[in-house]
Amino acid sequence: MRCQASSIKRISVAFGILVVHTLLTSAHAQVPVAWRDPSPHEVRWTTVDSSVRLEVLDWRVSGPPLVLIACYLTAHSYDDFAPHLTNQFHVYGVTRRGIGASDKPTIGYSVQRSADDLLETLDALNLRKIVLSARRARDRSRRCSRRSTPIV
Repeated sequence: MRCQASSIKRISVAFGILVVHTLLTSAHAQVPVAWRDPSPHEVRWTTVDSSVRLEVLDWRVSGPPLVLIACYLTAHSYDDFAPHLTNQFHVYGVTRRGIGASDKPTIGYSVQRSADDLLETLDALNLRKIVLSARRARDRSRRCSRRSTPIV
């Protein structure tokens, strides 16, 4: 009987240690780790419409400028894709107002304002003769630009 009680005690202790280990491992696994952007770009900021800051990602390679606009996503949606283009282009990604890290003012969400934000960003970055790639809103923004900017 004594041997059986000793075995039960050892099994209980082992089970207790296993439970504690499982709880500690589980708790450690749930500790949030700070997100680190793995894409090799620099985050820059431009100010448009006198006070609205837009996030601009710059993959910093020489070549003709290629500007990527994710429309209703952040420019980080190009983090995996853009580095593959840097062998031919100097790639920029622009996050529009109201999205991601860009400012979220209460006004200024018309198509014309979006086009003006893009033109002001291009001016701030001193970009000329760009290649523009956008998702969905490209044609509307291009039609609304008030000046002739060479966009391929």
